[in-house]
Amino acid sequence: MKQLISVLIIICCVCGVFGLPGEIPKLPFTFRVVDCYYTTRIYFYKGNGSEFKATSNNGTIPLEVFVTKSMGVIPSKVYLALTSQYQPPVILRYNNFDYDITIPNINCIYRYPPQLSDTSGETVNVSLVLSDPVVGESIDIYVDDVRNGSQQVSLNQESGDIAPFKVYFPYTTYYHNLTMVRVSKGISLFSYVFYTNPEINSIVCKRSYEVGLLVTNCNMTGQRLSEGIISNLYAQQYNGNLTYMNIKLLGNLLPSTPITINGKPTGAIFSPTPTTYKKTFSYETDSRGSTVIIIHGNYLDALNLSKISLKTPHSTHKLECSYSSEISILIGYLETLTCYVPLLPDYSDGSLILTSNNGEPISLTSIDIPYYHPSALRSSSPSQSLTKPIVIISLLIAALYLLIHILINLFSSI
Repeated sequence: MKQLISVLIIICCVCGVFGLPGEIPKLPFTFRVVDCYYTTRIYFYKGNGSEFKATSNNGTIPLEVFVTKSMGVIPSKVYLALTSQYQPPVILRYNNFDYDITIPNINCIYRYPPQLSDTSGETVNVSLVLSDPVVGESIDIYVDDVRNGSQQVSLNQESGDIAPFKVYFPYTTYYHNLTMVRVSKGISLFSYVFYTNPEINSIVCKRSYEVGLLVTNCNMTGQRLSEGIISNLYAQQYNGNLTYMNIKLLGNLLPSTPITINGKPTGAIFSPTPTTYKKTFSYETDSRGSTVIIIHGNYLDALNLSKISLKTPHSTHKLECSYSSEISILIGYLETLTCYVPLLPDYSDGSLILTSNNGEPISLTSIDIPYYHPSALRSSSPSQSLTKPIVIISLLIAALYLLIHILINLFSSI
């Protein structure tokens, strides 16, 4: 008898955990509808989405399933994408069991309307998913809170689903808010559209130091421009429109970086033109006694260091140069180009020729002060170095002899 009771207890425990034979286990998560997607969150998810299968319209239309996976305590998300032909029920097959997860009264703008590209304004088709649609009912349309007109619900003769609505979007802003109102039911549907294929015509940037951070301030011109993430750098400040942007990027936008806007390629490569703070330069002597030219400016790292030369009236000399930068509260962001000058007897009337990576030349002129390198003078002619003191001594002896001769004649006459 005790053994029978023990067996019954075990059976009850098993049934309590796994359910009775033939009973469908409870779905361990709950779906909701967001922007025409059935979606749910799953913590510590290790699957790939293959265990989810879903259909609508009595099993006749399969729904696209995709998963965004996250790490740690951030949940992963599962999405079931409704189609413009959507009709209930929605059946989810999970771990070989079928679940009716239909959510009633779904009204939404079908996924996202097409992205915009026409710079003169564009009319696009917008599809709706409506609960119990009535042919002829009115849909009021608002673009950026401005009434765009009213259209009536009609059915596509071929598919039988709700025919798309034609909506015009002016070329005024990168993002357009779209609101569509079911007048008879007082239900408002919300979405947005945006432009794709941004283009860059020009971009000019300058780096600076602000509050412990290197920032890049840029002016851009082009088409379909927007704020956001520029080449993986966050735009902290933005002024502009679809054709012009003045932005402050948090970080260093390096030369030769492909320009992207919110992850969308523009086809442009950042190729800045280096600028110098002055149009002149002077010769200096470093701690080792070498003659150097030191230049400060902006985007000097965009110079072709192998094509820097010093041109004098008599010759041209290729220079060995190096780039460096430093950042601090006192000096801000300072870029420096240091070039070592070969030994020359005369450096006056020189021109420093710089060439950027994009091929644009920059010419700086030396400050108009003749500069003679002492080493060059000493080593230019050893014979001259020895002859000059001898000539001077000879002249002094001749002058002294003449003076003595004059004095003798003077005293003789007395």
